[in-house]
Amino acid sequence: MNRWYDKDPRLPKLFDVLRQAHPRDTCAIVNKLLEIIKGRDPEILARFEVPDDVELWSRRWYDQEPVLWLVLNGLKHADGELLEKVTVFLETELGKIGRP
Repeated sequence: MNRWYDKDPRLPKLFDVLRQAHPRDTCAIVNKLLEIIKGRDPEILARFEVPDDVELWSRRWYDQEPVLWLVLNGLKHADGELLEKVTVFLETELGKIGRP
């Protein structure tokens, strides 16, 4: 499968851990990811809106959560520096909740 995040072998594993994390932890991490993206390249998020009909065609684990959908679709267009920052953040935060 050729997903944008498969370019870095750490990201698929980290996103899988994030998917399985408790919603409380996921919410806090996703909100911080949003801040990181906005701080580095706010224009990435300005290009996206969650489609009104997302529930009709969504099949991915993050399609049902609008902020998570926005973050992951925004990161698809991030440069390498931002992706590295996000990767290091996820490694750190998921490690704190015992899920490295």
